[in-house]
Amino acid sequence: MVDVVGKFDAIAIPVLGRVEDPAFTLHVEPQTGVVHSVFHGFWTTKDCDRYDVELTRFVTAARSTYGAALVMVDRRETGVQSQDVIERYYRLNRLVYQEGDHLAIIVSSSLAKLQIRRAMDSRWSKAFMSEDAARTWLSAFLLTRLRDASGR
Repeated sequence: MVDVVGKFDAIAIPVLGRVEDPAFTLHVEPQTGVVHSVFHGFWTTKDCDRYDVELTRFVTAARSTYGAALVMVDRRETGVQSQDVIERYYRLNRLVYQEGDHLAIIVSSSLAKLQIRRAMDSRWSKAFMSEDAARTWLSAFLLTRLRDASGR
């Protein structure tokens, strides 16, 4: 990933803390403002509902600070989910994300990557099998954010 640490000193990073839930972890990377989420285990629809509340809070804060949200979701610790959970998760994504936001999803298999490609809007989301590839993709948007913040 391109080194952008310390480049956002003039921009207020949202102070949202860290959410530690049995089904997920959410926090903002302080150096970049990227919302980072890690999924854990098999989810229920109640897990989706809790994630909906927290993700919306994080994405809204990121968008109000930067104009757009950059989000990295690590789904490597989750297996196959129920159809109810998958449908709710994709519906949530369609409601939460807006034009200009970007979502990098890290998965553990080619099958999961294919499912993401079929279900998500490729204009603002992309699936990866490695964290490095996801960070590299988000770096392009971080650099745009940096240029915009510096007025160039």
